[in-house]
Amino acid sequence: MDHALVLAGGLGERLWPLSRKQTKTKESVNIASYTMLELTVKRLQSWVPKERIWIISSRDIPTYGCHLIKEPLRKNTAAAVAWGAETVYSLDKDAFIGVFPVDHLISPWEKVTEAISLVKEKGALTALGIKSDTPSKQYGYIKPYPENTVVSPVECFIEKPDNPDKLLQKGFLINSGIYLGPARKFLAEIGRYLPYHLAAVRQRDRQLFAKLRPVSLDKGVMEHTDRLYCVPLQVTWEDIGSWSKYLKHAGEKGQFVKYNSDNSLVYAEEGLVVLSGVKDVVVVVKDGIVLVTSSEEEKNMSLVLEEVRKKYPGQA
Repeated sequence: MDHALVLAGGLGERLWPLSRKQTKTKESVNIASYTMLELTVKRLQSWVPKERIWIISSRDIPTYGCHLIKEPLRKNTAAAVAWGAETVYSLDKDAFIGVFPVDHLISPWEKVTEAISLVKEKGALTALGIKSDTPSKQYGYIKPYPENTVVSPVECFIEKPDNPDKLLQKGFLINSGIYLGPARKFLAEIGRYLPYHLAAVRQRDRQLFAKLRPVSLDKGVMEHTDRLYCVPLQVTWEDIGSWSKYLKHAGEKGQFVKYNSDNSLVYAEEGLVVLSGVKDVVVVVKDGIVLVTSSEEEKNMSLVLEEVRKKYPGQA
């Protein structure tokens, strides 16, 4: 049977300080009166019923009627997918699974369900690639072999490259972060490249799990495997895990004045924010914390928060 795994275990650092350990994380942030997780569940219900939607997190979070797979610790997406895939595989040896990030928007969703049908026919481990002319260093890039089939083997996978514009010119696709295939094939590839991950989840050994190297599924497995296929999608796709992308969809908030401050965005839960003569900045005010960053620097939020934690423990 078909099963959906939703990765909802991240801290949402790029949406700090709205998403914080002390308050809420990115899957509980709202867009159009729905949380990101709720929007993801609503989309997936057009493919599988709630009883076959599995939300993976190391925390107790709302599941909207779906199952919660609680991993022992947050160890990045390779460990999360391994723990989730093994859970489903133990219940259904013929399980076909889709792995979905919680913080992406895709339209029209019907193109994804059409791709799922094609992948099921092929039976291969497959990534959904996005046709795009907008480069970003924040994504992975996939180049399928030029074959006359929609589901094509992947020639090259590069995670977060320094030259994404050149890759797009060479026919690379942006990796959507959505992976599809039989559960046993996910586990087989994880076992090839991350054997300790597979051992930990097969044995359900929490102590071994705690010792795992935190690594993403993209970096730890998909960038290396020679058994990955790809389906190109012509859709509107956005990763809304950053402030500029989030405010584009959720809208600005609070009291603010912007004078000669093009392409600047404000989210303020208190006070009045006045911008003058600045461009391409994001200003966030929440819980006594003020964040001012440029759109270009949003990619460095994890490094910024390391500094915050060193100087002001408990604030991030």
